[in-house]
Amino acid sequence: MKVYQEVKDVPAISGIYALVCPDTKEVRYIGKSKNIKNRFKSHRGTVRTKGHPVTMWVAKIRDEGKRPFIKILKETESKGDKINKLEIMFISYFREKGSKLLNIHGGGAIPAAIGNGRSSECWSVNNMEDPWRVLRNLTFGMKKNSIRVKEIMKSLSEEYRSLSSEKERVDFQLNCFVKVLAVGGNKNIDKAEAWIIEAAKQINKSYPKRVTIRYSDGVEVTP
Repeated sequence: MKVYQEVKDVPAISGIYALVCPDTKEVRYIGKSKNIKNRFKSHRGTVRTKGHPVTMWVAKIRDEGKRPFIKILKETESKGDKINKLEIMFISYFREKGSKLLNIHGGGAIPAAIGNGRSSECWSVNNMEDPWRVLRNLTFGMKKNSIRVKEIMKSLSEEYRSLSSEKERVDFQLNCFVKVLAVGGNKNIDKAEAWIIEAAKQINKSYPKRVTIRYSDGVEVTP
């Protein structure tokens, strides 16, 4: 499977692609696009964005004077469910191989929250586990073996206790939602996604259009 180093050499086709580390030649990210050439150009010109592992990685290696490579895993039509299923399949395949993927979810039409919701009490939804609780549960086992994880969770706990308003706690929960997507596991991600879909309704009820659910197939919904 050919690895492309320069944007000019990449065909402008739709399908599934992989970003490759220029040093180790390992696959670090799986994506889909209706124009892989343009998407590769976008990746290589990315800016450092907090909360998005792939853009942080690209920015880091760019600071070292390098750029990611790309290889096309499968050419396919960009419309319909097939491309979503292929993305899910390839992400699963490379994760099973032990690749350290930067994808924050398992692919397909998976929601992620965007926006800066503000509303009192909206983090408490239908007795669901909120993202802060999900994050604490999923890192419980990690803390026994990682000083760094202990430090992060201690800092977050102190931050949560210092919050003085409901609005601040809402923002904290939304930040925890992003962290769960980044470190999560399928069950924990499912819990966080179910929460954000319901929480967005309550946020937007008090503050219209403050949160939008953006799906990876490009569909956006403002509950």
